[in-house]
Amino acid sequence: MRSMRFFAAAMALMSVAALVQAREANVDTVSEERMEAVLALLDLSGEELTPVREAWDQSGPRAAMERMLEYFRDRSMTYHFDVDGSLRNLEAIPEAVHDTTPLEDVMEHRFTFEKETVQFEDGIDWTHTIYDPEWAYMFHRHTHLATLVEGWRRSGDEAYMEEFVYQLMEWDRQVEPDHPRRLETGLRLARWVRMFPVAVQADSFSADVLAVYLDNAHAMAESLNDAGFDGYSSGNWGSMEAQGVLQAGVYMPEFEQADVWRDGATERLFHQFMADTHSDGVYKGQSPHYHNVVLSQLSQFYRVLRQIDADFAESAPESFEERVERILDFAGAYTRPDLSLPQFGDSDNRPMGGRLRGLASLFDRPDLRYVGSQGEDGEQPEWRDTLFEEGGFAIFRSSWDDGADQRMLMFDFGPHGRGAFRLLSLDCYAYGRPLISMPGRYRYHTDDDSRQLFRSTPFQNTLSIDGENQQRNPARGLVHYEAEYPDKIVQAWHGGYSHLAGGEEEDAIVHERQVRMVRDRFWLVLDRVTLSEPAPHTYAQNWRFMPTDLASIDGFPGRVTQFDEANIAVIPLVEGPAIREKEGWYSPEYGVRHEAPWLVFEEETGDGWFMATLLLPYPGSAFPLDAMDVEAGQDSVTLTLEWKDGREETVDAAFVEQD
Repeated sequence: MRSMRFFAAAMALMSVAALVQAREANVDTVSEERMEAVLALLDLSGEELTPVREAWDQSGPRAAMERMLEYFRDRSMTYHFDVDGSLRNLEAIPEAVHDTTPLEDVMEHRFTFEKETVQFEDGIDWTHTIYDPEWAYMFHRHTHLATLVEGWRRSGDEAYMEEFVYQLMEWDRQVEPDHPRRLETGLRLARWVRMFPVAVQADSFSADVLAVYLDNAHAMAESLNDAGFDGYSSGNWGSMEAQGVLQAGVYMPEFEQADVWRDGATERLFHQFMADTHSDGVYKGQSPHYHNVVLSQLSQFYRVLRQIDADFAESAPESFEERVERILDFAGAYTRPDLSLPQFGDSDNRPMGGRLRGLASLFDRPDLRYVGSQGEDGEQPEWRDTLFEEGGFAIFRSSWDDGADQRMLMFDFGPHGRGAFRLLSLDCYAYGRPLISMPGRYRYHTDDDSRQLFRSTPFQNTLSIDGENQQRNPARGLVHYEAEYPDKIVQAWHGGYSHLAGGEEEDAIVHERQVRMVRDRFWLVLDRVTLSEPAPHTYAQNWRFMPTDLASIDGFPGRVTQFDEANIAVIPLVEGPAIREKEGWYSPEYGVRHEAPWLVFEEETGDGWFMATLLLPYPGSAFPLDAMDVEAGQDSVTLTLEWKDGREETVDAAFVEQD
């Protein structure tokens, strides 16, 4: 609870219009009682703060706060960020793509978060929310306040800082410092620390504003750290909460509690990065997008610690440095050759180039610089095909020398994390673009069933049974992995449909998938379903694409995409399944979705199922095959391909049997 909070009850009852009327009267008035309470939160014992103590003794708390303001304006502090650098992109997408509110919109109280816009006509209502609460969450992270500070820094127009002060003081009156969630509190606190050395220089940033700023910063840090080590949230929330506390402790050392915040948050962050990742470095949320959040928090953590202690690694937990390297490995491995992001789980399609280059500099990883610069800088990685067995991902690539024309497949066989029920799904890239893609996350909250659709198993690049979802964390396992040319193989299984058998056996229905990368040019996908007891089920092999059209292929079953630079043919190799095209969606970022094709190979049988599919990528639009011959067995296939350039090759593919 913030100290001496006299307005809380009254403000909760006031209308927004009344708050606007109170703006001029109250924006510059903070009671001396509150100022005194804020000063009591500070350690004023240092010699440099002698003028503050003397002013307090001789003239009272307001005079002391005036001296405190002078102190902060003159204070020399080295930060892990560039104080003279840009806080925000004033036109649109700044630090987080969730916020697309440009400067002039902020001045007019028109706020766009998560692709939803709210216009306040009679002052700002800080308690406002909409059908998707993510809008309010983003609103309370105060990114738009940084936009105002940056607008003033660039232009010198005091009107921007006057608006900053107005919005800050209204927020102070209307809500509590820990509103609406701990996550927003941590992110907001870190942003306040970053804004402070710039904002405090403005004429509009008065002693009254300083008192409110310090009071709330202290309250936010205390609310996050009051329960100590065990009080932080789990997952990436905890790291973002602790990050705010750490930065407040390091960069606002005038607070009496600063050392407690710094040391407690440091201990928690060391723990958090270990607890939130598997031993192979994969974030336990099983989402590349949220693995990027780990990378962002880890980078900030390292920069802050190096700022205050060059030898901080000596105090790190055992194996921490090794875990950091594995976390970085996974980021390099999942980055597509065009620097886009495979969208497993709750993921947006974010560019990775700048992120990888920054990590390369911070952690001395020339291999990440190579990937992030598309081979223009750094050192070619010694790794190429990668297995993250505990995290549950396998990634096959063709040669790094192929550049943007690499063929890359990512296969998910891991535990359930964020988002979709998607075991044994995959993502394919070739010849300059993603070709088979996961659908993305769209929104966390919707006024229709689209969130459920985007999370559903049939909407993923995997096999579904009876249109149902897989269970959340079924029995599963990796059967086989080898990454030796010419055939790279990964094979895994799960019992996520066993509930459809009506019993409690975890392996009553087992789905097994093998993915084989052949000569680094194309892929074969084998699916097998075994039942403990015969029963009729409808099996569907689902394929999802980015927005395009699908077309039939003369002389071949299946469908082919209609992109310009590269395409992929998805060809069933087993007779029997019906070929269906459905209306689907693809979401490149939160709040955005586009119509995209959804291809299904579907069949109803009574005693399990076997399916084999050729995924054939190729550059341009000219389909490269003349003919194809297939011999399919119960759980194997022999495929002979006749290429238009005269080559002929035969591939034998069969399941590797479990021991």
